[in-house]
Order: sequence, then C-alpha cells, then structure tokens
Amino acid sequence: MKRPILYLFLCIPAIVIQTEGCRKKDRTPQISNVEQHIKDWMFFDTGTWWVYKELNSGTIDSQYVTKSKMFYYETDPNDKKNPYNKTQSIEVYINSGFFFHLSSPMGGSNIEKIKFIGSEAGSTYLIFKPLEVGQRKASGGASGYIEIKQIDPHYTIDSLKYDTLVTLLDNRDNTEQNDSVEYKIFKGVGIINKKNITKKEEWQLIKYKINLNKQ
Repeated sequence: MKRPILYLFLCIPAIVIQTEGCRKKDRTPQISNVEQHIKDWMFFDTGTWWVYKELNSGTIDSQYVTKSKMFYYETDPNDKKNPYNKTQSIEVYINSGFFFHLSSPMGGSNIEKIKFIGSEAGSTYLIFKPLEVGQRKASGGASGYIEIKQIDPHYTIDSLKYDTLVTLLDNRDNTEQNDSVEYKIFKGVGIINKKNITKKEEWQLIKYKINLNKQ
C-alpha cells in the first residue's frame, strides 16, 4: 500500500542525513510458512484430476485442479499495538467452484475445504498436532464437529503402497447441506472415498492423476 505523500516528504530528509527519525518505523515481520509436510498432503497443481463413482447408482463424477497459488497475508507494519506477521497460505481451486485452503497460522497448521470461492465458511479436513485419532475441531455450527476416526500409517490398494490414510467424520458438513459425511484421505492423493451417511451415498475414487506443486 502506498504511503501518503506528506509522509514521504517528511521521511526523505531523514533518509538523506541518515538520522533515525523514519527508520525507527521499520519492523521485521514474524513469518509463518506452510510446512513441507502440509504441502505434501495436498498442494495439487494443474494437471491433477480425480474420477469418482457413486457405488449405489453407478454415477460417474470428475474433479480437476484449475489453479493453485501460494501467497502471504500481511498485517499492518505501522500498527505498533499489534504483532507484525506475514502468514503464508496456499489455495488449490477445483472445477466444482470449491478450493482447498492450506495455511500455517500461529499456533498450528491446517488444511481446510472451503465451500465457495471467496467464502470463509468451510470444514477442516486435517488437523495437525501432529495427527492423532480423536482430534476434534468445531465445524458447521454450534453442534458441528470434525473428528479423526482412524489413521493408517501405511495402506495398500491393488498392490500399491500409500503413505498415511486418514478417516475423519464431519457430522455437519456445510459443503453437503450439513449432512453427516465420512472422508478417507490419502497423503498426496486426496479424497479416495466420501460417504454421505445422511443421504446413504458413497463415492469411491476409481482413477486419478496427481501433479504436486513444487513451490
């Protein structure tokens, strides 16, 4: 953000004679970056796609990444009453209009599923403390929560070995009209199974291609 012209005129003489007048306003931010192990979970890039099949009806659906980006949120460096922070965030957009939000705020990393582009409403997929069975976070209103039900450090499907499968329950998933939904998520692959318990629907991943962003 550009500083007021008057402010710049006041600072120029101080800079020329190298006094401390304006330089005292310089502040070094506390930077919080998204950890690599978070990126390894689901920092998907364009070229990534998934095909799902609903096991009861046989309906086929597909999702693909349209854009992924990494950026910083920065607090006001001139606000001396509050800490000066720069917090890195990642957004991975998919064709349905949803996006995944990966961030590393002060106090712990998280991965969120946001309902609509530009909306702050969403449900947390993964909670890192590190990951533990029984972890729970409020979601979807006063009675809503997300809880990690199971963690499999190593999992094998069709002779292929995967690293870390997490099963979690969102009892009021606001991306599913507040239905109770169970997710199974593979590190580096994404959602492999989504079971809507309320509607008795179950979507299974049948094909996919993954391209992780290397930023």
